[in-house]
Amino acid sequence: MPVFALQIKCNLNNIEKLIPDDETSFRWYIKLKCSNCGEEDSKWKYVVFNETFDTLKGRSECHLVEKCALCGRQNTLEIKPGTFHNYASEKNEQFQTLVEFDCRGIEPIAFDFRNNWQAVASDSGTVFDDVDLSEGMWTEYDEKENRCVEITELESRFFLLKK
Repeated sequence: MPVFALQIKCNLNNIEKLIPDDETSFRWYIKLKCSNCGEEDSKWKYVVFNETFDTLKGRSECHLVEKCALCGRQNTLEIKPGTFHNYASEKNEQFQTLVEFDCRGIEPIAFDFRNNWQAVASDSGTVFDDVDLSEGMWTEYDEKENRCVEITELESRFFLLKK
């Protein structure tokens, strides 16, 4: 079963770490491609760790179950438990894994950052909730340290960990 790691890269300025607001209810917005026929879905889908669905044959549960519109194959995606990570300033401007997806019949091909992130300021430890990254950047002011904090140059990719 292919396992894909969602990796992001960004520039954290006066930010120690970037994390999803709540990893169990965070919406991971992704675009998918059918591994069987290569059909790419143009619509964004989201998966949430605490939302599961029965597979079409009813043998197990996954975080996403769908049939390919072109070939009709049932495809599933599961967020792997225990694979959540934050984006840390120690490896700033390098790709870091945030979460892993176990994919059966589909491949994730794009990620949309959107909102509901949390950023923690470097020196003051100020926590900024509901950070919106949908514009490709975020800027705020840390009143405890009297300086600007920002997240810029957002990039993402999916890295195949296991076939």
